[in-house]
Amino acid sequence: MIRSGRGGGVRSVIVAVTVAIGLTVPIQSASAFVQPGVGPLYADTGYDGDDVPDDQGETGQQDPDIRSSTRKVTAEPGGGRSLVVKMRTYEYLLGFWSVVVRLDTRGGARTDARMRLFDTGGSGLGCTVRFSKAPTHAGDLRLPPGGGDWAACRVPLRWVHPSKQIRWKLFSRALHEPYIDEVAPDNRGWYS
Repeated sequence: MIRSGRGGGVRSVIVAVTVAIGLTVPIQSASAFVQPGVGPLYADTGYDGDDVPDDQGETGQQDPDIRSSTRKVTAEPGGGRSLVVKMRTYEYLLGFWSVVVRLDTRGGARTDARMRLFDTGGSGLGCTVRFSKAPTHAGDLRLPPGGGDWAACRVPLRWVHPSKQIRWKLFSRALHEPYIDEVAPDNRGWYS
């Protein structure tokens, strides 16, 4: 209901100020009101070509050929932050496989931490992370039910002691002919 009279000018100013504030608040901050402090803080995806031939061994693909990988840092519902690395492959991950994710968490040319996602071919699925010479910690490995072409590892961010946005690269040693190691990115640089 709009009223005219003495208070009309004040109401007009209040409406104008409210609209002006609404236009200056970034749209992404509106989602923060839905679930405060939960969700990705930053995420990036790197891609790699189909450059490792299939080596279907007795138990399936054993030298993963990386299609893409995503590094994400998230704020968790109960507080704290997590580091998640998800990799996608050109073939299904079957049987024995292992991928090492080298992490640059502090800045510089060298690796500060290593994450490993693996399947020993039996009941030994998992992921681990180790910062420098600190003890190795077991993370939370996620795979699609029944197998698939991706795997993800989630660990508490504090385990890798970051002082900057994390860069990453992946490596999988070839265990079968034609013995072509997988390196992503191909130029042996970093995703960032």
